[in-house]
Amino acid sequence: MSATAKDVEMTGRLIFMGEIKKPVANSVPHADVPPFMRRLQPIASGFSYWAVADSGKYQLDYQMGQRLGNEYVDFVGNHPTLGNANLLGWIVNVMARTRDHNGKIDASALGFLKVVNDAMAAAAILAMPSAGIESNSAYLAPIR
Repeated sequence: MSATAKDVEMTGRLIFMGEIKKPVANSVPHADVPPFMRRLQPIASGFSYWAVADSGKYQLDYQMGQRLGNEYVDFVGNHPTLGNANLLGWIVNVMARTRDHNGKIDASALGFLKVVNDAMAAAAILAMPSAGIESNSAYLAPIR
């Protein structure tokens, strides 16, 4: 399905090129798919939205968080259900309660949030009017 005038109207100023997957209201989000989440036991008890244990090695944990952030961005893009609209809030709620041995937020959480922030900044740049600039893509750096 390609973007139509109705899609553009629903998404505000963003104009998408390519395929658009519309959110499905009655679809159950695949919440156990991202590797940083775990289904709680017994079944139907809910989810742990940030089930990540840092190793204590800051650089490795930060890089792991970045990989998980990329997986989150891909997951939400591939499963645009209405339930996933709140997923980031649930993840951050749990992250806010996790601390390293110094009482600071874990390195994996920081790496994850860095990638999500970069993705949101890229989306904001793409949503800006071009203001005479031929393409806003020149301002985007690859997210790693």
